[in-house]
Amino acid sequence: MRKYKKTTRTLTLILFAFIINSFINYNVFAREVITKSNDEIRLQDNFYKAVNKEWLKNSVLKDNEDAKSTFTEVKDKVNIKVKKIFDNLLIHKDKYSNDTNEKKIINLYNNYMNLEERNSQGSKPIKKYVDKIKNAKSVDEITKLLGDPSINIFSNLINFSVGSDINNGEKNILYISSSTLTLGDSDEYKNQVEHNKNKDIMKQYLVNILKLSGYSKEETIKKVENSFYFESKLASSIIGVTEFADYYNNRDKNHETYSINEINKLSNNVDLASIIKNLNYDNIDEIVVFEPKWLEKLNELYAEENLSFIKDYIEVGMISAASRYLSEGFRNEYLNLQKSLYEIKPASLGEESKEFVNKNFNLALSKLYVESIFNENIKNDVKKITEEIIDVYTNRIKNLDWMSDSTKENAIRKLNNIKINIGCPETWPNYSNLEIKSYKDGGSLLENIISLEKFSYKKPINSKEPFNLISPEDVNAYYDANTNEITIPAAILQSPFYNINESKEKNLGGLGIIIGHEITHAFDNNGAKFDENGEIKNWWTDSDYRKYEDRIKKIKEFYGNIEVLPGMKLDGQITLGENIADIGSMTCMLDILEKSPNANYDEFFRNFATIWRDVTSDEYKTLLLKTDSHSPGEIRVNTVLKQFEKFYKLYNVTENDGMYLKVKDRLKIW
Repeated sequence: MRKYKKTTRTLTLILFAFIINSFINYNVFAREVITKSNDEIRLQDNFYKAVNKEWLKNSVLKDNEDAKSTFTEVKDKVNIKVKKIFDNLLIHKDKYSNDTNEKKIINLYNNYMNLEERNSQGSKPIKKYVDKIKNAKSVDEITKLLGDPSINIFSNLINFSVGSDINNGEKNILYISSSTLTLGDSDEYKNQVEHNKNKDIMKQYLVNILKLSGYSKEETIKKVENSFYFESKLASSIIGVTEFADYYNNRDKNHETYSINEINKLSNNVDLASIIKNLNYDNIDEIVVFEPKWLEKLNELYAEENLSFIKDYIEVGMISAASRYLSEGFRNEYLNLQKSLYEIKPASLGEESKEFVNKNFNLALSKLYVESIFNENIKNDVKKITEEIIDVYTNRIKNLDWMSDSTKENAIRKLNNIKINIGCPETWPNYSNLEIKSYKDGGSLLENIISLEKFSYKKPINSKEPFNLISPEDVNAYYDANTNEITIPAAILQSPFYNINESKEKNLGGLGIIIGHEITHAFDNNGAKFDENGEIKNWWTDSDYRKYEDRIKKIKEFYGNIEVLPGMKLDGQITLGENIADIGSMTCMLDILEKSPNANYDEFFRNFATIWRDVTSDEYKTLLLKTDSHSPGEIRVNTVLKQFEKFYKLYNVTENDGMYLKVKDRLKIW
């Protein structure tokens, strides 16, 4: 469930003459492509910059941009396409009946656009729910109210979501995560500083929106102070950003599973069992609590003597979560907040309205987008590419000299059990029972948001649906270890990543690399802990896993010594899984090309360099170096290519060139 406070012909040479001829043509071709590289940057010194020279030169970041890449460029194309679809809906709005998805999209868009109606309603849409919290006389009454989906949607106290069971990828499970903090990071509360600019900005924002909600100046100040006080008490038990990656990557150790009875023993004051029941989560056998220490602390604080603090915290959080969906005054405060915190310039109301619909009613709009650009021929072709990569991976595992037969069998079983989702869901959601009312029919923007959220609550806890983590119009792809599946959205199936009419080499250098990357995640430092069913299970022999750890340790240390900015090196641990996936993917693609007659390796390598090109501000790059699991684009290209002899031979790279890496230092895992 979405919460509103929050967010890659076998060649047989019969005659010796053919072999000699191929060898000669190979070297002539290599000399030709080298000659064509520019004088300033040689392919042999920096392949990434040589291939992308003109693009890098012309890609200037705008004032409100932190980064630009092939991915963002393709996403811009997607946005233009979606905009045309949207505009066409609005032009022909009268042709759709009220029960169609098209009409519901139009109603939601008009809800957002109509500031006159939003202004006339003011804070009333959220106030009627907030007042229920305000008038509660006990913590037991608060508990009952938290079981109301209309209130829980905007509540910040306890966050519920449905996702894959970390111990059994074949089913979903209910997850409970910690309270939402106004400052986001609990470290902001633990490491108190004399002056916290962000805290001052947030406090002023909360004061302003509470005043718009009708609270007096005295009430407003008191409620905001009480809210921050209660948050500070909770924050001590909530994982901060500095611990986040390690904690959440070790789910088998840190994410504890409870039954309904066990959860109530841990939270007897909160009575989570009754909240879960009232929220209509059916057939709950197990619950994962991300941070048990947080729940223990919440249970301790959830007492009558803290009633006023609890109420103020929830009230403030609900109004804040709803603010951008209320009147123009609330919306302006929200936009000013975004500008103050992140220097984000507001989009036009029309663009903002379309973005809102796309985010909150995504699959209805995605269906229209997919129908315009995707077909069975594309799906079958991409499926064929994916299956070929899996076959190549299977052969590589069979031929590994460091892995025992029993571990190989388990690895191949996992490969063969990978589920492949291409383009869009097989079955789209049925929105026939979803009401999205116009203002004329008595609706409001906020009530329609609540309707959408209530609709999502109705999904059975044990249902398994693809594209639940990504939209068909996202220019991305992912592997889910919990379900052992890869998902390739329709939007990424376009140039330069993929074109059904392009050469095999070019498609392998784009989409092939991405699919291979996602498949390799099944065997990275995290994926290697999950079996073919998405369960956390050790399928390795002790000896094999030690050998595996030796190999990934070399990758970690190698990447960890790369200086990205003056004095700043890449974090080899944070980026380990992605770097493993990058190297593994290239290994598979070269195997496929080796079996392809007259393969155009230059076309393959150049498109590989093209898909990872990006420009990033130094400030944003500094942030990414601390938080992003992916290496920068230049490293993803040059460092990977340095590991493969085929690259050296094609471009005549020698030990005097920048792209050269000693054989003994080259990385290999799969």
